[in-house]
Amino acid sequence: MTSEQADNLIFEATQGLALLSQSASYSISNDGKGLSKLLGTNNIAIYQRRVAKIPTRIPTTSSSQKWWGRDSWEFANDHEMVTFHFYFALKMNENLIKITDEFRVGSDEFGHLSLALRLKNLFQILEQRRGQEFSIQDLKLLQSIHHLANHYRQQPICALCPRLCRPHSQYCEHHTFSKIGSGSAADKMRRNREGQRVITRFEETNPQFRSILRDKASEPYAWVARVLWHTPLPNEQRSVQTIIRTINQNPILNELTEIDINSVISANIESLLREKIDPHEYQLGAWVPKLKYLASWLSIRDDLKIRPKRKPAKISHLSKQVHLLKQAGYSHKQIAEKIGKTTKTVQRHLKKWTE
Repeated sequence: MTSEQADNLIFEATQGLALLSQSASYSISNDGKGLSKLLGTNNIAIYQRRVAKIPTRIPTTSSSQKWWGRDSWEFANDHEMVTFHFYFALKMNENLIKITDEFRVGSDEFGHLSLALRLKNLFQILEQRRGQEFSIQDLKLLQSIHHLANHYRQQPICALCPRLCRPHSQYCEHHTFSKIGSGSAADKMRRNREGQRVITRFEETNPQFRSILRDKASEPYAWVARVLWHTPLPNEQRSVQTIIRTINQNPILNELTEIDINSVISANIESLLREKIDPHEYQLGAWVPKLKYLASWLSIRDDLKIRPKRKPAKISHLSKQVHLLKQAGYSHKQIAEKIGKTTKTVQRHLKKWTE
């Protein structure tokens, strides 16, 4: 590991711990103002669990005596060097929440997982390490959580509709060509082409819809607290009731959810919406504008699907003659001899009567 790589890991891991610390504090005090309210209370134990006991697992001054009092520090390995510098970085920041907010974009490979599922998986691994010696693995997990915060802030909206996409993607699951989309390749192509037709008309009446949806995003620490510990947002119940009312007022949305929304308990509303509409949306405040935009989008889609009915094809005199002979009990061969045609021609004329 080069000095530059070590510096980058330390910086981003410190950012990740700062985010986790603020999220844990917010999940307890629900104001995101820091650790001061927690110190000296029973909540400090909850806080320690939610930051995977990292502040107590990093090397203490006494256990790092071999590094102090030297003109130059020598480390046995990369692990020792990076762990010490991480400890030093934290010692220089008494309040983790005051660490600079200068984010760098990471290069995590998210695969098919949503940001929320990725966050849950990372935290689960970090949590399992609570009783183990602090190591570079912890730093890399914290670094990945920091990267997630970057991707959360920059999560793209589908190029063809109001749904969210995975990081670095252009299309949502409904319009993607990738393997995460449902159906055959032909189904994916059809949905994408349909979306291209709809978005052109949709953007004529809703030119600012992407910026409006982005404005509804909450701070990363509130998102982390909500995903990991189900921390309720201010006025959450009122927001849920507004969502229910919005769906009830629109038949298209009722059909999309495939269930009587009034029969769903409030705590399960968001899970239902993520299952039926947008698996990446964890912003409670974004659902109402998203649903309204989606209702408009679906209405345009349905309008474009309406086509004039085809006039029924005229049935020729020969087809009528073949049909009458068949009803009279003649075989295909006998009919062919009577009209001077082949049996294949007879079959083709009879098929018209069954279409």
